[in-house]
Amino acid sequence: MIRSTGSRFALTLVIMLAGCAQMTLFAPTTKQPSAGIDPERKVTVKKGNIDGKVIAPGKLIAQANATVVFPVSSQVLTVTVKEGDMVQAGQTLAILDTTELEMAAQQAQTSYLGALAAYSLTLQGPNPAAVKAARTALAAAQASYTDLQSVPSPNETAGLKAALANAEAALRSAQSAYDQVHRENPAGIGAAPEALALEQATNNYTAAKAAYERVFEKAKPGVTASLASQVATARANLDALLTSVVTETVIQAKSRADLSYLQWQQAEQLLRKAPVVAPIDGMVISIGFRKGDLVAAGTRALDISDFASPIFEASVDEADFGGVRIGQEADITVQAFPDQVFTATVRAVAPIGSSNSNVVTFKVLMGMGGGTGARPGEGMALLPGMSGKCELVIASASDVIVISTSLMASDPDTGEYTVQRILAGDKVETVKVTTGIQDDTETEITDGLQEGDVLLMPKVEGEAGSAVNAAPTPSIEILPAGGVGGGAP
Repeated sequence: MIRSTGSRFALTLVIMLAGCAQMTLFAPTTKQPSAGIDPERKVTVKKGNIDGKVIAPGKLIAQANATVVFPVSSQVLTVTVKEGDMVQAGQTLAILDTTELEMAAQQAQTSYLGALAAYSLTLQGPNPAAVKAARTALAAAQASYTDLQSVPSPNETAGLKAALANAEAALRSAQSAYDQVHRENPAGIGAAPEALALEQATNNYTAAKAAYERVFEKAKPGVTASLASQVATARANLDALLTSVVTETVIQAKSRADLSYLQWQQAEQLLRKAPVVAPIDGMVISIGFRKGDLVAAGTRALDISDFASPIFEASVDEADFGGVRIGQEADITVQAFPDQVFTATVRAVAPIGSSNSNVVTFKVLMGMGGGTGARPGEGMALLPGMSGKCELVIASASDVIVISTSLMASDPDTGEYTVQRILAGDKVETVKVTTGIQDDTETEITDGLQEGDVLLMPKVEGEAGSAVNAAPTPSIEILPAGGVGGGAP
């Protein structure tokens, strides 16, 4: 019994031990799961809009510059502007002494009248109208010469001086009466007799002053000789008409008359050109003369610069130049005002590029628009010489695949671009992509990706990964471009 009981116990013990061994053999083993790809490194491909921009350095230049020269040789009587003044085209900048020019024009006119009379004589003898004109010209020349040579007597001078004093006193009296009435009845002053009296007194004073000053004017160099020459010419012309001596053929007489007319018109034109006027609107940059200076025709008088609407002159690299078109808009920033963006429009492009250190660039001129320029010291002023940069949109695309340029890698040998696309199970494959428009941070993908694809953001150099508390390095299998492979073990 004892053996039997012991056998049963031993068998039971063997069975129990075998059961425990079986349970231990088939129990599941625990394995540390893979950490996978950090979600923050996953980027979903989306569609969007993108602008291709050209960024080029440049500087501001004036819209127009002009150097004004003296039209004739003379003496400067008046300077009407100063440096920094804004002027308009046609505005008088300086007045020159035109006495000799006026005399020359009168002499040329007299010569023409004489030549015309001679021509008439060759056709039909003395012409009454021509004779009358010649007599008038001689009388005028003699009167001018006599008036220049005459010296006023003491009595005449005293009389003119007294007349001037009386006119001045009358003017003051009329002014006082006018002021009194104006204070009492400002609205009715225009119809008051005091207004008419003041106007008459003013005219009388002006005439008296001119008469008094005229008797003390002295003939300028060359004026006396010019007047004497005019008298001689006029007398000779009249004598030729009265003697009825024809010494020239009709053709010769006509040629002489035509030539005299041209000389007269040239003298008149020179007289009209005597004032120094502004050829353009702008600011007077520099003045090279002063009142009283003797100046020569053709020498520099002053410089004018028009930068009310500045021009931005950009240097565009030849690789970007092909996308530049007339009329395109651009954003301009200058170093003087870095927070201000100005709008400009492409006006002109250079037909020829310039090379510097094997880099070829083309000049592009962009108009800044009116009102952006101003005088220095009067607030914001865009002035010639300021440096800056322009951003010019040369291409645009809407509703296209756009990714961050940092997601791409380039092959230096082939120039091809690739990205890392994440597949199911965090598998990663290398995908070749075709690019389109690019800006500073993003690139259009024209082939290789679809909306919804997930890309792997490259790890930034120096990114934490070896620290004690860092997440375990994920197990990732990189598949070749276009390949399909198994996942990480």
